[in-house]
Order: sequence, then structure tokens, then C-alpha cells
Amino acid sequence: MGGTLADAGISVVFNDRSDAPSAHWLGSRLGVDVTVRPRRSPTLHFLNKLNALEASDPAASDWTVYLDCDTAIANPLDALSEWMHGPDEFGAAPVNAKAAWKLDRIILRHTDLTPEELERHVHPWFNTRYPYFNGGVFAVRSSRLPEFRRTYERLTLTLFEEMKSGWNPLRWARTKWNRRVCKSPLADSLVIGPFFTRFYAEQVALAISVLGLRLRYRVLPNAYNWKLPDTGHGEESPVRTLHYLQSRHPLDRANLFEGDWIDAYAQDPWEGRRELSRLVKGFVAENGVRPWA
Repeated sequence: MGGTLADAGISVVFNDRSDAPSAHWLGSRLGVDVTVRPRRSPTLHFLNKLNALEASDPAASDWTVYLDCDTAIANPLDALSEWMHGPDEFGAAPVNAKAAWKLDRIILRHTDLTPEELERHVHPWFNTRYPYFNGGVFAVRSSRLPEFRRTYERLTLTLFEEMKSGWNPLRWARTKWNRRVCKSPLADSLVIGPFFTRFYAEQVALAISVLGLRLRYRVLPNAYNWKLPDTGHGEESPVRTLHYLQSRHPLDRANLFEGDWIDAYAQDPWEGRRELSRLVKGFVAENGVRPWA
């Protein structure tokens, strides 16, 4: 984690094998702890991100901040640092789009919360009414990390299996129908819940882990996981943590530090794209295009 907490330990995890030149540069130039871990699953690729939660010793820090590989700290994180001194144990921004239906039934099935308790967690920033966090950026108090990561992985696998089509004819037909209509503008009226696309299992598991473990949490505004403007998720600027995921920002990743996209993004009306262009230009000016090559 960078920004305000620049003196905090930073770990980068490679799955299977590292890129040796870049790993050496990260370690020697930035003091990053680089580790390589075997894949948790050869087929469920989203499960492999959980290797990152094994990278640090919970006893060595007060908080652990998880960042996807397509994120960047763009501006100081003062407010986040101040929040960490409070009583909360988890923080993340909401998912932008409606991607789960009848989420309350899924949550109740996998936790011991009562319906009355669950209703206390309704928040206006969630399109699903109930907690559904984006898994690209989140913070968890390190003292809760061991049980959190165990629960998170177990629920991810369980939820993925639940959303397979299966051999039951009715379940098969419902799943096939839901997969066909869930991207439609009329999805809310067409999807037969409870349902989510099974490859979002880890994202659904994230919220259920938080609720099931009764972690005190804060719903973070868009600035801490900026993907799109005008999401209605509170603070938009300055962009603090930028999430330049491929589906929203289709830049040329093979030429991340050079190419026409940098100047194009510098003129883009979206603040996050301008911020990414500024970050890349600053990095190149200081380090060169590929300093680890």
C-alpha cells in the first residue's frame, strides 16, 4: 500500500512463477517483498487472487490492504489512514452494477444472521440493497485476517458450486435462463433468483464473509476504488485508488508505459483515465519505459 502509508510493508505475489527482471526491480528499487505461490486452482482463476492474502504476517501490521494487479494508488490516503484508527475491521466500495439477485436469501443461507439483523445492513449505495463489495480493493484489520481468508476461500468454492447448472432438470433450465437474461436491461424482472454469475463467486463470498464473521465495516466511496464516474458512491475526487479494469478501460496493456493510449487518456473526460495517464507519464519520466528490462 502506498500513498499516505508509504512506510507500510508492500508485498507482490506472483502465481506459479515470477517475471525475474521485474521481481528483482521491485525488490531492489522499491523494497517490495516479492513471493511466488502455486496456483490454488488451475481452472478457477479468480481463486488464485486469494494467494495475496497469504503474503503478509498478520502479527506484523494493524491492517492489511488487498489491491488487484490492475489498481494504482493515485493520491494520498489520509482519510483512510484516519479511519483505520477507529473501531471498524473491514472496508470496501460497492459493486457498480446489479450482479446478484435475491442476495438476501444467499446471505441468510450461509450465515447465522436473522432476517431482522440483515435488514440493518441495507445501504443506499448497494444496487443489491444488501452488502455486495467490489473485490478489487479492500482493507481488513490484520487481527481478523486468518479467519477472514479461511472463510472467504471456503465460501468462494461453495458459492461457485451452487451456481453451476447441475443435473436437476429444473435447476439446469433456471440456470441457463438466468445466464441468458442477466445482462438484459430487464434482468430485474426476468432473472429467477437467487442468482449470480458463478464467476463472481469470490465477490459474493467477500460480503458474506464480512457479515458472517460480524466484522464491523465501512462502505467506502468511489474515490477508493475508482472505476467509473457518477456512480453515486460518495466521494469521487480526487481519485485515491484507481481500478483500471479491462472491461471499463480497454487500454493497450502490452504497452502500458508507451503507446497512443497515454495521450488519448490525458484528454479523456473521465477523471480516472486522466489520472492513469498522469501516473504513467510520471513513472516513465522518473524510471524510463521499462526500467526492469
